[in-house]
Amino acid sequence: MQRVARCHRLALRGWVALALLVGAMTSLPAGGLGAGPQDPQTSGRLTEAPGVELVRERCLLCHSEDVVISQNLARARWDELLDWMEQTQGMAELPADIRAGILDYLEATQPPRELSIEDSPWASPRYRPNPVW
Repeated sequence: MQRVARCHRLALRGWVALALLVGAMTSLPAGGLGAGPQDPQTSGRLTEAPGVELVRERCLLCHSEDVVISQNLARARWDELLDWMEQTQGMAELPADIRAGILDYLEATQPPRELSIEDSPWASPRYRPNPVW
């Protein structure tokens, strides 16, 4: 009797593992892991301007486009943030020309502005907080 119960438990584990594997595979985007909305080559939310490739190459390694386009900071504040990332977050120091190109792009496309509630990530349909509250 114990042998039969053990076989049933093993069979059940196998079915559970198979169900988890199938569930995981069906929840992937059609193009695989890199094809989701965070893929910088497919989302297209950054403004096309000189320096956009530098931002895609350097900033989107850690941040989504939504994080970059939602900031709207002055150049000096962007520069402070880059210093902070280098000093405390482990970001490699950027060569001066790349840093200047990124700052030029951010200054041109993400200038400071007065924000309204519609600009808040809380109002965005792409951001869903905990559905319980």
